[in-house]
Amino acid sequence: MLHPLLCRDLALLPDPRQAGHAWDEWRVLGYFYFAEKTLFARLDLLTQRANTALTLAVCEWIEAWLSAFTGDRTLAAYIEAGWPAQMDPRHTEFFGIVDDEWRGPILGPSVIAIGIINEVFYQSFEEPRMAFRSCYAINLARHLFGRLDAFESWLERSIRRLESHHSRQAEPKSPTDLLAREFPKGALVAREAFDPARPYHPDQAADLLLRQAERIGPENPFYDRLARHEHSH
Repeated sequence: MLHPLLCRDLALLPDPRQAGHAWDEWRVLGYFYFAEKTLFARLDLLTQRANTALTLAVCEWIEAWLSAFTGDRTLAAYIEAGWPAQMDPRHTEFFGIVDDEWRGPILGPSVIAIGIINEVFYQSFEEPRMAFRSCYAINLARHLFGRLDAFESWLERSIRRLESHHSRQAEPKSPTDLLAREFPKGALVAREAFDPARPYHPDQAADLLLRQAERIGPENPFYDRLARHEHSH
């Protein structure tokens, strides 16, 4: 589990060892690989980076749930590196997935979350709309722990905050985005945006992400050391 906690709501996760989720290796796509029409339409109005950040935040819920079963920190480290990687995805190290090493009801969801993050940073050229990745992460979370009140409440408040600050309509158009040949990314979104109990303003995002980068220890294999040196100067 990442520290500090993303938000107080994470502490409301019930003991996952008292619940079970279906896991059939032949049916895993049906657990997450779809987009509910209403939710997708709403998230598709957000910027690319808003959906990238929402995907990472939802994956923190998934990682917190799975951490009760395993001491493997791969997913936690990948998420941790993903936050400052918004500034430049080259600052992360790609995780190559070997499916046979990630089977079962615990490692399986972990590697799917990693795969969704991979799509966000490395495999979004054919379909650049990040709302699909947000939907995939939300679907996976709901498959693991159902429509948990704490998660659903947090999710709604988080989406509303993003709609207020990081929708394509709410964000001012920058000259870079207007001239961009690729799909405009939008402004940076910090991890702290997903703590509903904390005040947040988009102007804080760059500084907060730099602090996040500074907290990443040398044991994290996915965050580029040179990038961290550049960020600290």
